[in-house]
Amino acid sequence: MKACLALIAVLLFAVSSAHAQSSPAGSQQPPLHRAPGAAAPAPPPATAPPSSAAASKPAEAAPVPVSPEEDKSIRRLMELMGSNRIPENLDQSLAYQLRNAMTSRGMPDDRLKLFLQDFGQNFNAQSPDAKVTDAMVQVFAAHLSAADIASLVQFYESPLGVRFMNALPDIIQSSQQEGAKIVREQAISVLRQMTDQYPEVKQLLPPDSSAPSGSQSPSESAPQPPPHLESSPSSNPAPQKP
Repeated sequence: MKACLALIAVLLFAVSSAHAQSSPAGSQQPPLHRAPGAAAPAPPPATAPPSSAAASKPAEAAPVPVSPEEDKSIRRLMELMGSNRIPENLDQSLAYQLRNAMTSRGMPDDRLKLFLQDFGQNFNAQSPDAKVTDAMVQVFAAHLSAADIASLVQFYESPLGVRFMNALPDIIQSSQQEGAKIVREQAISVLRQMTDQYPEVKQLLPPDSSAPSGSQSPSESAPQPPPHLESSPSSNPAPQKP
């Protein structure tokens, strides 16, 4: 359950950040949502237009002040949403990519095992998971007020929030399956209409069940559709219920 929920949280905040960055240059940006009484960040001093070299570098966001109480609430919300598993998922993805990269370069299994072991020890010594979690706290704080965080924690701890979290994996998995089915059927329908103009497309298509018996060519009457248009499992399958 948690891996997909973590992905949802990342996507939600990525969309929010992208929307904020898409506003026209020079337009007034809305202030960050902060708790009542919190000091608003001072406006940046007027500066000369950046040089081309400086303009090519992405601007780093200023840290958002987070009180200890808010930090605790955000980490609790991340736990309830499953977002606290993002650092672990990133580590696993990195290890998987490294394994494949070294395997493709012919590294023997015994040496590969030792390499991954050494890398894991050196990598974990840098405490990347803690740094990722701290960065995520900043992301939550930049987009949500202390009151928002408290309300969300209250919701996810409520009976309705628990039921929602339990149902979410099935909702996501069923949505992915239904969506893939609709897209595949529509794609096949469109490709069938294009076979006169592009005969080579026929080899991609499964047998046409609506065609009269005996009208299909041997290539069209294959018992199984080719892998090109088979519905493949999602790259981000919905996790199992806890």
